[in-house]
Amino acid sequence: TPVAAAPGSGVVFTYPNPFDMRLYQKITIRFQPTTAATVQIFNLLGEPVCTLSDNDIYPGKGWAIWNGVDDYGRMIVGGLYFVRVKVPDGVLVRKFTVLH
Repeated sequence: TPVAAAPGSGVVFTYPNPFDMRLYQKITIRFQPTTAATVQIFNLLGEPVCTLSDNDIYPGKGWAIWNGVDDYGRMIVGGLYFVRVKVPDGVLVRKFTVLH
């Protein structure tokens, strides 16, 4: 269930959740297929951790992938994070957990 969703824009979910970096190499972020999307990861304080590049986002198929590193190429620490997907219809937010 998303934390926030624009009417008619679908839902966002992450797999796996929790995301155990010892077992998985990436996390998949699913959303309703759209013409464009911006995907960002935020920490518990609401600070941006990573903005996914166009190479990692497939808006027409409704998914994106993230390898668990921040914008500086550093592996993130375990904890609670949020993924925000901006689509033409609105903004969707989902929380997820990262384990180490």
